[in-house]
Amino acid sequence: MAQTTSAPNSALATKESLLSIARSRLANAYKASSTRPGISAVSFQPLLSRPNQDRVATLSWSIGGQRWLFLVVCDGHAGSATSDYTARRLPARIHAALTTFATSDKAPSLGSASSSDISQILVREIEAFDRHIGKALKKLVPDASRLSGDDARALLADAEKRDTLQRANHGTTLAAALVNLDERCVWSIGLGDSTIAITTTRNGPGERPRWKRLNELHRPTNPQEYFRVSMAHPGEDERNIIRNSDRILGALSITRAIGDFAMKLPSAYAANIFAHLPTSAHPDHLANVIEYSYSPPYISSTPHVTFLDLDTDGFWERDPAILVFSDGVDAVVEGVFVWRPDAPSDADPVHVLSLLLQDDPSARAEVEEILGHAIQPHWTGDANTAVELLGHLVGGADVRRVARVVDQARLASERPLFKMDDTSIVVCDLVRAAREGLVGEQADVKGKGREA
Repeated sequence: MAQTTSAPNSALATKESLLSIARSRLANAYKASSTRPGISAVSFQPLLSRPNQDRVATLSWSIGGQRWLFLVVCDGHAGSATSDYTARRLPARIHAALTTFATSDKAPSLGSASSSDISQILVREIEAFDRHIGKALKKLVPDASRLSGDDARALLADAEKRDTLQRANHGTTLAAALVNLDERCVWSIGLGDSTIAITTTRNGPGERPRWKRLNELHRPTNPQEYFRVSMAHPGEDERNIIRNSDRILGALSITRAIGDFAMKLPSAYAANIFAHLPTSAHPDHLANVIEYSYSPPYISSTPHVTFLDLDTDGFWERDPAILVFSDGVDAVVEGVFVWRPDAPSDADPVHVLSLLLQDDPSARAEVEEILGHAIQPHWTGDANTAVELLGHLVGGADVRRVARVVDQARLASERPLFKMDDTSIVVCDLVRAAREGLVGEQADVKGKGREA
């Protein structure tokens, strides 16, 4: 009888051992941070030969004698120059502008009473930041139509000038949450298709978790964005402006971004400068821009900014968590290139992450049904909530799935296509951050892999 009962125990031990091995390999593909109470971040790309173009920053500030957080995810495309530059440089610009405002006569408070003023500051500073990238390009090349191939190669030979050109050539989304912990309020800032959201984590008996997406997604598939972009270019063939209904000029799947000056300046910049730069984008994308660009700009750098009073909206009393994440999360939940190529999920990624944050068996059962695999609560020992969410998403307690996610041959193969996009997540337990956090700590998380 003893031999019979030991077999299941042995099988369980083997499964746990294999899962531990798979998770250790998973850890080689992400970079994580948890620099202050309540805040955790992770950035992930499992194909080790593919540089991660996401960048993450979590910062804490003292402004006007109050405690602030700035939580940022930048999802880069074509390369990491713009996402890296934005994550490193934009926060200081925002901090300086808010500090100036806090000492002005226009600031009755730094909460709800100033919500509109601060929203305008955020829009202004982000637009100015993007213009600065474009101005640096035009300072080097005032008229790209007169630039020869030799001229372009000479510019690229200078490392500092090459960096300036790459920042304009590459692009990035921006998803950020600006939090005033003392006033209990949040500004969400969105450009592109990364997400800022909020969810409750403490719910009464019988209560469902309450979750809310705080930004709109800037994709051509968003009818408002499709209309805005199409109407900005009268006389042009709408089928060329947004090709196949989902890519601007047949190149970009978002309608707003920092960088991407091939779509903001005359096509000569794409043909005579950007064509000489290394890129991770498909070669057809730049060719399409050169062919179809007649009246730039085709994409915008104006962010969508919203304000949320956590007391008035009833979130604070239910222990809210802020979520900021790149669209790699969307791709995993949908599953087209991962687990469900023939039956993609239509679940909202915000809903999925909200369920994963609940310490509740019914929420666990619901999310396991959505993801198609079991999860193991607190598998990190609560060391890093963002890492725990990532692990739940990519395989949970399913040994085969977790192992496949880091299988380099499978990831590199195109038959069948199995693709994991760069995936970054920031999680902030607001009540804990307010209760235990100290001002002055900050951290940046770069995605694993060499720089593009």
